[in-house]
This record gives sequence, C-alpha cells and structure tokens, in this order.
Amino acid sequence: MREINWSEVGTSSIAVGDIVYLYSSQPNSTITHKCVVLATRVPSDERVDDADYWRDPDALAERIASRSWMRLRLQKTFGPTVRSRVTLDALQAHGLKGNMAGRQRLQSEPLDYVMGVEEAAGARAAQFWWVNQGVTGVTTSSFGDVPNLWAADIDAQGNTQASWDALDRAERGDVVVHYVNGFVVGSSRVTRRSHPAIRPHAFETATRVGDEGRELLLEDFALFDIPVSLDDIPLELRLSEGGPGSPFTVEGKVRRGFLFALGIKIAAAVFDVAGLVEDGVVDTDLASGGEASERYLAIDATDGTATVKYRKEQGALRKRLFGTATHARCGLCGRRYPVRYVHAAHIKSRSACSEEERKDWKNVVIAACLFGCDALFEDGMLFVDSTGTIHLNDGHDETAAFAAFTGSLAGKVAAGFTAENRAYFQWRNRQSGKLTPS
Repeated sequence: MREINWSEVGTSSIAVGDIVYLYSSQPNSTITHKCVVLATRVPSDERVDDADYWRDPDALAERIASRSWMRLRLQKTFGPTVRSRVTLDALQAHGLKGNMAGRQRLQSEPLDYVMGVEEAAGARAAQFWWVNQGVTGVTTSSFGDVPNLWAADIDAQGNTQASWDALDRAERGDVVVHYVNGFVVGSSRVTRRSHPAIRPHAFETATRVGDEGRELLLEDFALFDIPVSLDDIPLELRLSEGGPGSPFTVEGKVRRGFLFALGIKIAAAVFDVAGLVEDGVVDTDLASGGEASERYLAIDATDGTATVKYRKEQGALRKRLFGTATHARCGLCGRRYPVRYVHAAHIKSRSACSEEERKDWKNVVIAACLFGCDALFEDGMLFVDSTGTIHLNDGHDETAAFAAFTGSLAGKVAAGFTAENRAYFQWRNRQSGKLTPS
C-alpha cells in the first residue's frame, strides 16, 4: 500500500507537502520510512480503507470517531544501511531532545543529520535492473520511442507484487537491461524516480488489474548490436544469483515477474557479451558521445561500481567475428590484414534489421578491410550481386590510382559471400536501385 491514513492530533500544524518520517519504536528504535503529506482533515468517507492493518477493530473505530486524518504517500523505505545511521541514539547524538514519543517537529540539527544520511545513501553507485519486457509493463513516452515502465499498485486479487513495487526502488542513473523472448536486447537508464501515474493509453493488457499505478521514466534506450541470449550468461552466475528477488530461479531460468534488481556480476557478463565493457579511460573525443558513438560501461564487479560513458559500438560484433584472432580475411577482397584494420560491417543496415535479423549476426555482418573495401561498400561504390560477384558503380575511375584499386575488385567473387547472406546483399542492392542477376 503506497498511501495510508495517519490520525491528526488537535490543531496540528502539519500541512500538505510536509515531509513526515516514520519512526519504529523498540526493538527497532529507528526511522524506517519517509512520506509526504497529500491531504489533511480527510473526511471519514474519503479515507483509505486500511482496516486490515489494525489489530484491534474497536481501537480503529474509536480513533475514527475521535480524530481527524491526514493522508501520507510513501516516498522512501529506508534500507538497513540508512536505518543503522538514524537510530534513536544517533539522533540524540545529533541534537534530538528526549525520546521519540508521539509527533514532533525535527529541529534543524537532527533534521540536517537525517537529510545528510539520505543524501549520502543517494550518492550510491548505479544499480542494475532486469526487466522482463513483453506486452506487459511497457509504455511509450509521448516524447519519443522510450520504453518507460508502468505497473499497477495492486493485482486483480488486491495484492501487491514485489516485482511491480520494485519500480519504486530504482533511482536516477540506474541502468536497466531489457529482456525479450530469450534475449537481452538493449539497455536504458532511469531518468527520474517512479511517480504516481494512471494507466497510460499505450498500456493495455488482456486482463486489466486497475488503472492506478506508478511509472518509471527511462532515457538513452538503445538496442545492442547483437542481442545477448540467456545461454550467453554463464549458468553458474545465474545459479549464484537465483532465488527470491532475483531475475532468475534457483534453476537459473528467468523468473516470472516484471522488474528485478540485478547483481553487478550478472550485469558485467551481459554488457561484456554485448561488447560494452572496457577497462581504462575513454578518449575524450568519444566520451562526449556524438553521432557515431553509443554506450560504454566501466564496471568494477569487485566493489559494485559502474560508470556509464560513451564509445563507438563495435565491440560485440568484433568479439563475435574475430574472437582472439590477430589477423582476419576481408569478406570482400579476400586479403588478410591485422584485425585492427578490419571493420565489422552490416550488409543490411543495422537500423533496418528486425530483431530476428540482428540475432542472425553471422550472416548480416561481414568483415571489411579499412584499406578501401569498407569505404567503397558503405558508399555504394561497389555492390555484390546474387551470385557473389563484385560490380562497380559509375565514378570508380575518377583517378588513375582509384581506378587501379577498384579495378582489382571488379568481377571477383566476394570472399565472404554465402547462400545464407545472399538475401542481405539483395536487400542492400534494392535500396540502391541495383538490379542483379537472379
């Protein structure tokens, strides 16, 4: 339950918008929750029905008859680390007079201390999250194609769901990986904490479970060059992370549910397979992003930190194409070069590939050397027909040197041409208006 009633006392000065910290008495003796006041002097017929949470119905009836009510909405549930620092003893050491008894307004010294503890906890390293993204739980932002997350407050039986409530624990800057039909297909970042939201128009499911819920806003959503299959994530890691609250069962399978906290070792494995984990410092000209740059993560799995930067995204394709090889053959001219001079080129444009085609990376990508073939192929100066033969377009003989190089390619069969990638070459030719032999 995200909203509760709290009885008011006499002419309380608590006003709408005030922050209320909830204190749990012995044996806990610590602050446990932070709430905001939504309304005061709430009429009895507009109260949230929370009778199930009262042990003594007669006491509730007496309280309703004798007091007015304010309505609180939960903002934060403090974890063990924060709770250990905002105990009664700690508050008294920072200026709290007497004991916690009833309602009291925190004076500046203990209030500054509590807020400082909160701020320090908020400066944590980025948390990773795993979202099972099917039809359920995903909305489209009105500001663009951003897969924001939405979940109802309660299910059809009136119960809360832990994997829905997890939206309230994600913080700005956290990283979300998106799992769809057996593959982690991309990642995004949380742009702001969850906020109350009525079911968006774009969000519909076969079984509606209520229109009141919360939405988590995301940014920087981008697909991986190559989707990461569940089998790409080591089973031993999934087994070590399996259990309640994890995206995996104790058998290492994906758990049914919506949003789950993801351990940093699993996150590191996912981004490593996706080619987005690098050690060291990124060149400054790439760190600011740009047209040809995408994501970069420096992950330290030993101390649980992650830094999101930017770099050119070729890592996953190169890792799959070349592995640990030091030399590779160009898929067009057939010459062998050091792998640092060979590019992983999409035959069919990455942006035009369907999800299934991106999974077919062995055929949709070809090695192309940087000594001319990659530039000629990307520029449309050469094309490969349905028999694998290389043809040249007008302008290939602009200079003698250019003609000598391009002429060495004309009529050759592309070294990387196969029956499996034929359709991708034909797609490219159709885009450029080239008719090739069938």
